[in-house]
Amino acid sequence: MTSISGIEHIIFSDSNNGILPHVHQNVHQIFFIMNGTVRVKIDDKEYFIDRPTAVFVSNFETHSFTAESEKFSRFCISLTPTLLRQEIKSDKLASIISNRPAHFCHCIDIEPIAPFISQLLSELIKEHERQETEFPESTSYLLRCIFIALYRHAPGAFPFDDNNISATVQRIKQKIENDLASEQSLEELAAEFHISQYYLAHAYKQVTGYSIKNYRMLCRIAEARALLTNTSLPISTISEQVGFPDTSNFSKYFRKKEGYTPSKYRQIHKGEK
Repeated sequence: MTSISGIEHIIFSDSNNGILPHVHQNVHQIFFIMNGTVRVKIDDKEYFIDRPTAVFVSNFETHSFTAESEKFSRFCISLTPTLLRQEIKSDKLASIISNRPAHFCHCIDIEPIAPFISQLLSELIKEHERQETEFPESTSYLLRCIFIALYRHAPGAFPFDDNNISATVQRIKQKIENDLASEQSLEELAAEFHISQYYLAHAYKQVTGYSIKNYRMLCRIAEARALLTNTSLPISTISEQVGFPDTSNFSKYFRKKEGYTPSKYRQIHKGEK
């Protein structure tokens, strides 16, 4: 269940336990490694971290952490794609989580601003734990402050250009995320947004790192993971809700992507948070 404050989850941990390879239901995660040495793997990229670093993992990416020192302390924030847009209110700031162009780096060295970021994160945890109905916007403010501080510190890490095509790509991304059952084609989207098919296909891949077709399928599978884990809806209903009218095709594709059938995935992850 989503918290009153709007953030799915935020924790601080000083355990040196690693994190096995996994992908979350349908949430983005931001890790702030504050102390220790750790090896991070995100899909096919690997990073060796030995100083304060922010690590950005999208809802599509498999990731793991291997601690290589006795001390390993970190904060972790989890946000759904919808909450990301609602809380951050800036495509430029959100781009570091949602866009994956070629040569993207998941990490920002935050050593020069680590004390300030740590203070903001500690305040964010306090506000989130209050679950305050009267002033829920307090967490949004602190989260935006963190993103703004990161952008001011390392603007080049945010993969977003201030041009019309970047804005158009963001609008199409939101359109896909908001209507997973839609089968709107590249041709139809290009006509709707008054650009050529070739230019749209090229720009979308360049900005996000994915083709429109692949992005839509990844969104569908991510939402299916969340529904299988957090609801008791029949698999046929979930299949239809995420854009697979044929349950057999859904099961086949889900197994190909996740390694399990939908029913087996539900059995393993039911009630997981």
